[in-house]
Amino acid sequence: MNEYSFIPTDATTAPAPVVDKRAAIMTSALSLFAERGYANTPVPMVAELAGVATGSLYRYFSGKEALVNALYQQGKLAMAAALPVAPGGQPLGRTQLRDGFGRWWSGLW
Repeated sequence: MNEYSFIPTDATTAPAPVVDKRAAIMTSALSLFAERGYANTPVPMVAELAGVATGSLYRYFSGKEALVNALYQQGKLAMAAALPVAPGGQPLGRTQLRDGFGRWWSGLW
C-alpha cells in the first residue's frame, strides 16, 4: 500500500463510464479527422478523446482504415436516408433521384 491507496474517490472525481464505446470512438474519430485530417490523427488520440483504452478501439475496428470506412458507410447511409422518396415510400426513378439530389446538394451551398 502507499499514500494513494487512501485517497477517497467519489462520483465527482471518477470519469463516467462510456456507455456505447463504438459510437464514442466513431464520434471522436470524425471530429479529429475533420479537425486534423486522417493522416495527422493517431489511433491513441482517437481513443483518448473517446474515453476508451487504445486496445478497446481495436476490439471494434481492426485499424484506422476500418474506422474511416465505418464513418464513410455511416455518412452514406445518412445521406441516403435524407434523399426524398416517392409517395407511398416507393424508390424514385433515376431522373427524379438525380434532380432531388441536385436540389439537395445545391441547398448545402
